[in-house]
Amino acid sequence: MADSSPTPSAPRDPRGAVVPASAVGTARPGGRTARTRAAVLTAAREIVAETGEAVPSIPAVAERAGVHAATIYRRWRTAEALMVDVALDEVDDRSPVPVTGDLRADLATYAAQFIQDSGRPGGLVLLRALAAGATNPEAGPTDLARLAEPRMQEFRRLLDAGAARALEPVDLLDLLIAPIRLWAELGALPEDVAAAAGRLADNAMAVDEHRRV
Repeated sequence: MADSSPTPSAPRDPRGAVVPASAVGTARPGGRTARTRAAVLTAAREIVAETGEAVPSIPAVAERAGVHAATIYRRWRTAEALMVDVALDEVDDRSPVPVTGDLRADLATYAAQFIQDSGRPGGLVLLRALAAGATNPEAGPTDLARLAEPRMQEFRRLLDAGAARALEPVDLLDLLIAPIRLWAELGALPEDVAAAAGRLADNAMAVDEHRRV
């Protein structure tokens, strides 16, 4: 009979119980659950702003939010996954995805918003939190994909409304978000935001056109 015991690396709550991967929350909940999520995300943001830590500890976040650490472990499993959710929530608020039907204009608008957001105080810390979540073996790419799914759906609506024929939502990570994150890490965010965003949009349009051939 196969051994069904958990691997040593499986994340556990403070009582030692294994937290299953399926427990990681991705949907935007309502009611008490929404209030708890909001309190936890706010607490994590405050700690990051005060300390500069990219990934604060779950016990510290729980104490600040006034919830049990087990509640955070059940929903997010790891501190990295929590910070990915914080970062994506910030992006949702500060860089909404425009859907006007004008593909180039929407791409340029989104890129400009993301450049400006990356340059604000704390913006780089949240970008680093995303990277930490993506590379953490316990949070893992699957959890990151679950958390990012709402944003991918918004990218799909942008592309569909703009009649993009060959671009996929993941392409926008490569063509828009990755260059901006690199600029932020190097301290080289462009001063002319509109021009830089326009170039990124033009690059994406060129890729879409090239793939049609």
